[in-house]
Amino acid sequence: MTGSNPRNILAIALFLLAGCGGAGPETRAADAAAPSSSSAPSSVEAPASPAAGATETVAAQAGKGGDENPIFIPILPRLRSEVRIPLRLPAVLGWEDEAPDSAFAIVERADSAGYVLMIALASDCDGGNWCRYGSVSGGPVDGDDGVEGTPVALADGVTGHFVDATCGAVCSDSRLWWMENGVRYAVGVKAADAQTLAAVARSAMGQR
Repeated sequence: MTGSNPRNILAIALFLLAGCGGAGPETRAADAAAPSSSSAPSSVEAPASPAAGATETVAAQAGKGGDENPIFIPILPRLRSEVRIPLRLPAVLGWEDEAPDSAFAIVERADSAGYVLMIALASDCDGGNWCRYGSVSGGPVDGDDGVEGTPVALADGVTGHFVDATCGAVCSDSRLWWMENGVRYAVGVKAADAQTLAAVARSAMGQR
């Protein structure tokens, strides 16, 4: 290439080098941005499902739906099979401070006409003052029930009747009873006041 301009030779050389160097800067930038085909996508684990039965256990401990207190759960099958009137089992039991470590609902009577339950602080309680806490009942009106006690407004226009405890060497249960559809329901707590028993009764009436 005799007589060729050195500048032209340099320009041709640069052109050839650019062609052999592969893709231009724009292509190289795009290649860098694209994910590698050999890279596996990261996986996100789904949260573990709760252990079987966990929901039922929590519901039982809480007294499902805010209905009966958990102490009634062991006797519910018997009551539902033998009693033919609607049950009124309170969610609130009127503990003055914290609930005791152990409390029990003991069936004293259960038949088609109604039920009588003792609330006790020992599973083998026979009704003695040391272990008896109160009572819950429902059934027909007995001859000695009458309209007794101090009227107490409950819920849905229902009036309860509060009968105070009598105390000597020991105190009896204070009682509060009310009528629903011809059935007499009652709750009792040893030496409780009317306000405490009204709260217990209202929580039982909420179980419908």
